Amino acid sequence: MQSFLRQFARKLIEQDTALPDMAVIMPSRRAAVFLKKELSSLIDRPVFAPYITTVEDFLLENLGWEQEENAALIFKLYKHYSALEITQKDSFSEFVKWASTLLGDFNEIDRHLVKAEDLFGYLADAKRIEQWALTPGETSDTPMVRDYLKFWESLPQLYNNFTTDLKESQRVYQGLAYREMAECIGDRIPALRERYKRLYFAGFSALNQAEESIFLQLYEAGLAEFYWDIDEYYYQDEMHEAGKFLRESKLLKRIKEDDRLNWVENHLARDPKKITVKAVSGNTLQMIAANASIVEYLDDKLEDVALVMADESLLQTFLNHLAEPVERLNVTMGLPMRNASISGFFRIIWEMHTHFETKPVKDREGNPAFYHQKWNDLLGHPLWMRIHPDPQNIEVWRSRIRDQNKVFIATEGLERWTEETLPEEVRALFQDYRQQPRQFCTAMARFCEWLKERLEDQSFNVHVLFSFFKLFQQLANLFAAHEVATDLKTAYHFYRELLASETIDLRGEPLSGLQVMGMLETRTLDFRNLVLTSINEDILPKGRSQNSFIPYDVKLKYRLPTYLDKDAIFAYHFYRLLQRAENITLIYNTRNSGLGGGEPSRFIAQLEYELLRINPNIEWERQTISGRVHLEGQKEKRVEKTPAVMERLNQMASRGLSPTALIDYVNNPLHFYHRRVLGVDDADEVEEVIGYNTQGSVLHEILQDYYSENEDREQGPVKYFTPELPAFQREEAHLRKEVVGRLRELGLPELNRGKNLLIREALTSMLRNFLSSERKQLQSTLEKGGFVEIIALEQELEAQITIASGQQIKIRGIADRIDRWNGEIRVTDYKSGGVDARDLKFYAMEDLRQPEKKNKSLQLMTYAWLYLKNNELAERVLPSIISLRNAKEGTLPLVFGKEEGVNRSLAEEFETFLKGILEEIFDPGIPFSEKIVPLSSDV
Repeated sequence: MQSFLRQFARKLIEQDTALPDMAVIMPSRRAAVFLKKELSSLIDRPVFAPYITTVEDFLLENLGWEQEENAALIFKLYKHYSALEITQKDSFSEFVKWASTLLGDFNEIDRHLVKAEDLFGYLADAKRIEQWALTPGETSDTPMVRDYLKFWESLPQLYNNFTTDLKESQRVYQGLAYREMAECIGDRIPALRERYKRLYFAGFSALNQAEESIFLQLYEAGLAEFYWDIDEYYYQDEMHEAGKFLRESKLLKRIKEDDRLNWVENHLARDPKKITVKAVSGNTLQMIAANASIVEYLDDKLEDVALVMADESLLQTFLNHLAEPVERLNVTMGLPMRNASISGFFRIIWEMHTHFETKPVKDREGNPAFYHQKWNDLLGHPLWMRIHPDPQNIEVWRSRIRDQNKVFIATEGLERWTEETLPEEVRALFQDYRQQPRQFCTAMARFCEWLKERLEDQSFNVHVLFSFFKLFQQLANLFAAHEVATDLKTAYHFYRELLASETIDLRGEPLSGLQVMGMLETRTLDFRNLVLTSINEDILPKGRSQNSFIPYDVKLKYRLPTYLDKDAIFAYHFYRLLQRAENITLIYNTRNSGLGGGEPSRFIAQLEYELLRINPNIEWERQTISGRVHLEGQKEKRVEKTPAVMERLNQMASRGLSPTALIDYVNNPLHFYHRRVLGVDDADEVEEVIGYNTQGSVLHEILQDYYSENEDREQGPVKYFTPELPAFQREEAHLRKEVVGRLRELGLPELNRGKNLLIREALTSMLRNFLSSERKQLQSTLEKGGFVEIIALEQELEAQITIASGQQIKIRGIADRIDRWNGEIRVTDYKSGGVDARDLKFYAMEDLRQPEKKNKSLQLMTYAWLYLKNNELAERVLPSIISLRNAKEGTLPLVFGKEEGVNRSLAEEFETFLKGILEEIFDPGIPFSEKIVPLSSDV
């Protein structure tokens, strides 16, 4: 395979013009780097290289301008917006929400040489028509409407004042540089001719109007030569969107007329290719499958493999699952700053201060006290471990907050609990910065600088911290220069807007290792092996996503690019990338969970139904992948059973294993080890919103009390289960009072507002619906001559089981309710959540090993076995679940095959199955390993 850049490098060497006398303009910096590599590989002697740059840098350099940072542009735009003669103006915090959109429109207008006065005047007229009152008696002439229309009428003035200011400062946005060069290129050609004998442009495709004008004038002056990367397949087909801009380009038409068109080739319809389309469920599995595909291509040089991510937000997920055989990689698309784990740390601190600014609380000494939930999040963040490496003290702080139910805590309070003093740079983060955003950002920048010195052994985190240091320093300087963000809430809005657009440039060797990039970064580059991810409609191409104030029809009128044009641009990049590739893997997400979910990109269908008919040399394969891909070379997480671990297991055997513990092991042995053997469980927290566990506990306790109350109000399981029991006579108000009382006993806060009010009412509704449904079933049974008796409530059951080694292990559990309904013994478990009857059906004992899916079946089977072990005269039992959320469904029984209930024979079969699980748990030779669900593939 001879790449486009190698062909172009050969052409440059063959030119009469010496390399140092030429300038080469490329679409991207990565393209420029790869061109230098190709030139160096073709030249065997020392020479001066040509001047190689990008088109944006070329324009700015020749204008003598610099590109302004986006944050500074927003502040400058707000200055001119504030000067408009509009009565009701947005505050800065509201302005930043739409400022980037307006800047984007200004940029597009300039890149396409549209007269701003004409476009915004037309738009203002359209807005006036929208507000025209057609109904007799109504008027649209209100102060609010007048201000609204005045804003649109003022946009030409805002644009002119803003761009004039930028040009005077010589710090501009990209589009303004394009417009300026297009308007003055004729005057600058002599200077360019003196500086360069020849200009070479390579790899361009969808030119904006400014580029068309600049390039055409350079070409007509005899100064520029152009090299295109075009394939006949989409260029000659008038209907193919990938060739749309190439066919419409005035420059390309002129070059074609002069018979100087370089190059149009024929790779897509002729060259052999293997294309594999993989359908996977979920973004995480996409990245795992991408890593697995990369590993398959490692027989070639790693430099010949590229991962192209249509959804660049998944970069962190890909890096988290990076296959071990990939020793080197180069990522140049940048990691979004908001996706860096460190950004979560700073987000928590911002939220602590904005909450404090809204609701200031101080301790007895007058120190600012911050919300407990934010403290808990901050102390649990991995970065805090680098600040305070003593985990024991951190746990003291968290436990004191929980035990003392502290809602607001000052830094000084934490220090008193452990009798220590935090570093000054850390303490400075928790001062009172109300209405002081500049001082706050300065403290954040100093903290980044201080922490960076402590993380010198972790180069990546140092690099990320330096990016945040620059951001906070920039914010502090901007807040000092522009007194518009006077409170932390406004400053936080602006910080989040910046964070959404800023990226962290990841360092790597650009010419070696696996190449990881976004679709735009692929311009001019070719790879033998390609893996493309997120090939879904609405991602590639993006479709009708449009972040602009300019409506679609107005864009059409003024020849501004619409979403259809952007689709055509990405179609070109997609097909161009495939031209010279030999092995191509296209991965798309089948999960329908919002944007880009479920539907494969139309590009896949175009390849399958159009390209395959033309090129018989394409090998096409489809795969559907579910589960987790186990990458070759990936280390399996496992814990060996040391003597200490075995001693702990023996203690557990004596005390007893519950059905829930067995479920933990079936789901994931490593989780069983952490939770059951080590005792590492979810920590108790200060509970402000009623949790799921609390909800279940309250309902269980109330039902136990109600069903322990006989008609004569005596306690103990009811003797005769009839509709006349007190439990069935209670009004809704009484049930609500009971729920509230139980919750109050647990020390929960306000129950009469917010989420807690909704949960309180939901619990009351569950109780009412369940008791009503139970009473109706009971009435129906008794009318038919049946008999119902509650045998036990919250009954403890336990039994011993002997495994092959001779060790005895206790199995124990608590049955919520055991009753006799029409002579049938039932062991019933209450669930406050929803229950799917399919999860209570299985066909073979091994089905009970299915993680998550058959957990409830395993639990009920264990209860049935325990009951039969404890009741030798019983031949059969019906284990079941009652869903309190869906009480109308009644009792949901366990079903084996087509039979409900468990007899002695089935219980003995289960005991053999249970022994197998226990022998694994207590076998010192079998480590606790993370469960890997195998890959399944349908071709």
